[in-house]
Amino acid sequence: MDDEIKLVQARASDLDTVLSILEEAAQWLVSRGIDQWQPGSFSRQRIADRRERGEMYLAELGGRPVGTLALQWSDEEIWGNVFKDAGYVHGIAIRREYAGKGLGLELLRWAENRVASSGKKYLRLDCTAGNQTLNESYERAGFARRGRTRVWGLR
Repeated sequence: MDDEIKLVQARASDLDTVLSILEEAAQWLVSRGIDQWQPGSFSRQRIADRRERGEMYLAELGGRPVGTLALQWSDEEIWGNVFKDAGYVHGIAIRREYAGKGLGLELLRWAENRVASSGKKYLRLDCTAGNQTLNESYERAGFARRGRTRVWGLR
């Protein structure tokens, strides 16, 4: 198997794969008591819309889908009306059999490079404030917390 991760824009035929990776991650989070995603909470239409806009990506190893993420060029829903100087990562997930191998960090680095090459200054991430593990992981990757907001009635 090829050890280099490759990110490709998700095609319409990849929608079930993307949703499967997200659902697997949500089930694992819930099994660990981590408040981030709930199984069954992913909107097929929302993922399809992101894919249509060219924002959904699949991470592949040796041609096999092992992860996913969305990279958006605006995100007023969470970040408000801010300068157009950033890219926004959402829904980063790795299949469990590939977890713990640094692939999530590789996806973040890919997104950083993509954002920088587009002339943007920042890569912004978000997660549930109570997800200490993910917050700490992002901080170890060099990201800084920038605040809290209420989204979809949550805090």
